[in-house]
Amino acid sequence: QLSATIKVNGKLDVPPQNLVSISAPTSGYIKSTEMLQGMYVKQGQTVATLSNPELLTMQQHLVEARGQLQETKSEQQYLELDLQRQKELQDEDINAKKAYQKAISENNAIKGKINSLEGTIGAISSKLKAVGINPASVTNTNFISVISIHTPISGYVTQVHTNIGAYVNPTDELFRIVDTKHLHAELTVFEKDIQKLKTGQKVRFTLANETKERLATVYLIGKEISNERT
Repeated sequence: QLSATIKVNGKLDVPPQNLVSISAPTSGYIKSTEMLQGMYVKQGQTVATLSNPELLTMQQHLVEARGQLQETKSEQQYLELDLQRQKELQDEDINAKKAYQKAISENNAIKGKINSLEGTIGAISSKLKAVGINPASVTNTNFISVISIHTPISGYVTQVHTNIGAYVNPTDELFRIVDTKHLHAELTVFEKDIQKLKTGQKVRFTLANETKERLATVYLIGKEISNERT
């Protein structure tokens, strides 16, 4: 039996789901962070805290809208009772039809106001949830001004692009986390050798900073030919 080897070069990489760029859910100032390149972090760990005065304003509006909604619902109960009374009086021809129509109009108006307030509360609550604040915990005596930024995966910090006091936007990459558990070697093979490849083949390779040979297995083969005919 005869065999041959193909000598190729490549690079180490990870799947997209194992490489995460972390950004802030809202704009603000970095209040604290201890991240350094090379640190290992666990999934859910806080990598930074963020301060934004606008969060306090949003929570204030939420509390005010809740108060207005409660008052409006109390007013609605009174108007519904008045509407029922006007209807009974009209049925007995005691009251003018105009008063009954006015009561209907007032009830419709109050329902519209309630719907508007509920929409406002829902919109603010959604924005707070998006930045990690539980709307149910927001009260007159409990406003949250600092939010935590967490890592969605475990892995190593490979890049740090921020510092304490820096102003950041949601589009800014603050940290990059890499999970090396699914590290793979991405090899570049010339077109003329493609027919010699198949999944399951063994690969012997050496890293640039090592002399010890490692062993791997071909997991998948790309289907596209590049401009360099590889």
